[in-house]
Amino acid sequence: MKKNILDTFMTRTAIDASSISVFYTFTSGQNDIVWNDLYTKDEHYCEGNLLSNKIPGLSIGYTDTPSNPIAGSGHFTRNDILRIGSGVSHEGWAAFMDFGNANCNTDDQLKNIPEILLSSMDSVDAISGFSIGINNANKIFIEYNNKNEKETRTLDKELSNFNVISASYNNILNQLELSYHDFPSATNESLSFSPSNYIHSNTWYVGGTNFAADQYTGYSGYVDDFLLFNKPIDRRTRNNFSEAFFVDEITPASSTITSGYRNLPISAFVNPTGIIGTEITGYDCAPAVTVKQKIGSDISLYRIAELTGSKTGTTVEFTSSGSGLVPISVFNPEQIIHDTSEVMLHAKKYILFTEDIESDDLYEFYLFKKPKPNLSKASSYDPSRGAAQLNPAYKAGENINLYLNGVSQVSGSIYDVNELNILSNGYYDFNDYISYDKVEGETFSSGFAGNSVNYFIDKASLTDEDIYLNGQKLVSGLNYSTAGSTITLYPALPEGEMSFMAQAKNITSIETGNAKGKIKTDSVDELIWLNGVKQQENIDYFRVNECSLFDPSKKVKKQSSLLYNNNEEFFNIG
Repeated sequence: MKKNILDTFMTRTAIDASSISVFYTFTSGQNDIVWNDLYTKDEHYCEGNLLSNKIPGLSIGYTDTPSNPIAGSGHFTRNDILRIGSGVSHEGWAAFMDFGNANCNTDDQLKNIPEILLSSMDSVDAISGFSIGINNANKIFIEYNNKNEKETRTLDKELSNFNVISASYNNILNQLELSYHDFPSATNESLSFSPSNYIHSNTWYVGGTNFAADQYTGYSGYVDDFLLFNKPIDRRTRNNFSEAFFVDEITPASSTITSGYRNLPISAFVNPTGIIGTEITGYDCAPAVTVKQKIGSDISLYRIAELTGSKTGTTVEFTSSGSGLVPISVFNPEQIIHDTSEVMLHAKKYILFTEDIESDDLYEFYLFKKPKPNLSKASSYDPSRGAAQLNPAYKAGENINLYLNGVSQVSGSIYDVNELNILSNGYYDFNDYISYDKVEGETFSSGFAGNSVNYFIDKASLTDEDIYLNGQKLVSGLNYSTAGSTITLYPALPEGEMSFMAQAKNITSIETGNAKGKIKTDSVDELIWLNGVKQQENIDYFRVNECSLFDPSKKVKKQSSLLYNNNEEFFNIG
């Protein structure tokens, strides 16, 4: 992480600038020392002596690979640990770590022995301190000793090859939290608990423990960044701050002064019926697409077009004495440029469906190399209003592609949008899964009589629309093709409602197939359909890494029949 990005995101997320005490980027240091990049090299020393209050990283393991050679990643080989300065005195704290390995963690780990990422314990039985590590299921955990009993909490979410995690301890509330920030998937997973009899320890280590034990081993991989704050940071703020690890550049908002010629006024008069703008005066049904039939008249599709007219009011008008050069101010909003290589590095690149793919199934992927927060947004159903809810970021008039349990819906025929409410007159209910994509464009719809031969459609005003029939998406190349201004529908498609819905923008690639198991994609985000029905991440499919142990078919599914009613009698197997 760059120092200017760190500073900017602390300001953006309202983190106290004085609270950060450690910023190891492994880009500066020498021999046994990793410099704290909050300071310059010279600021670490007093008359050639290393200052403890600058909290440098001290490589005290069996090798010095975390600090030498210094190359932007601290390399840990299970035998290395990096002590955090002379000690960590503040009992409330928050920490972030960006770490990973090109190989699968589960492939590199010793069997049944977890790897420690961060520890402040000085022995297995220590009554003070904690340890954070990775278990053999590639999940992070945090543990401490509650007097003589070990307490372990595991975050039930598989890691990727490269990961950003955070932890925080609020010593006032006695609240310990652990989070995994999966920025490529736009998700944050966390656990939180109140540790009984937890005692702070001053001596902290990155990459392992300072004691030998058969139960643990040191971390094997790379640490790109380690940050430590001397105050706790709440979960929401940590989630927001974690984006900083994936940012390459921030262009601040600014105003640009340009110039242009304008009429110069010399006198003014008030006009009570002047034109002050435009307004919608009505609606008209305008042609959109003409569908040609082999037999019979053409079928025309229309769209609702807004009619506008002048809006009158009081104006002040000037007579002019010619033109002159005047300054014009143009506002340039802030731009956040993400580091695509970092996002790709941390992404889980494999798709795994919840149910096995059969030989007659067909999936279709729209793949993206950048996160798409406008796509696959879940809509919660509010029974008290009898309506599903749009995200507060939705603005009136924006186009959405809506899906009910994966089947596309057409606005006006089944649902309407009123402010942030999706109204269906009781058609949708609490048991439905409603999602939507916010995509620029329009939806056109018409009845379709089915076809036994090729069926031709004049594209007219259609541009990059996806085609749906009875809510199921048709596949380009299989169900239809586009050449020039003509769409050809292949036989035999059934009768029903045909819709043309705006296609997502900036698609990197489109893939179709019916492969089983984990399917590799060179992407960080996606839209997925299976047999024309839109799929939802973490319900219908999951993103996993190449060596993932996750198998959704092994999950215990909810059963409608009672197996055991707690009556303390034996099962009747007979």
